[in-house]
Amino acid sequence: FITCATVQGDVFFLRSELPTDLQSATEDQATFLGRPVSFELGIGKDGRHRANNVTQTTIEAVQQAMASVPKPQGMPCEGTVKSYSERHGYGFIASPQLGRDAQFKTGELSADMQALGSQLIGRAVDCQIHTLPDGKLKATDLVAKPVVGQMQMGCNGCQGC
Repeated sequence: FITCATVQGDVFFLRSELPTDLQSATEDQATFLGRPVSFELGIGKDGRHRANNVTQTTIEAVQQAMASVPKPQGMPCEGTVKSYSERHGYGFIASPQLGRDAQFKTGELSADMQALGSQLIGRAVDCQIHTLPDGKLKATDLVAKPVVGQMQMGCNGCQGC
């Protein structure tokens, strides 16, 4: 499988999609783990992402390709973080606008939001919603909404500062 920052989930590929000289070397998986590759992204018969014409490349080529990919605009949405697992690196947002939950990955959170950990659950957020080819919803560009009624300076519990 290939992990790709612009695709949610792993990308499957067949051994036959590798260059001929690498097809026989696949018995030693450690040879390929963590190596940058380029590929043509397709959709398999099962509706999942599939890599075609897989070739080894440089990390610089991957970074350049990533920088040139336009970031798709999603549908603006307000929601609430329904669940979040630091260990698994993802969570879900619920919103009446959606009718079902949207998944987000830890990488979509700012460092400040990541620092909240499980305290992120129940927080109101603004985000962009994207519908994936398999019909699932993905949330990106998460921004925490200000917590209403929370004092900014911390007044040691006094009233009417």
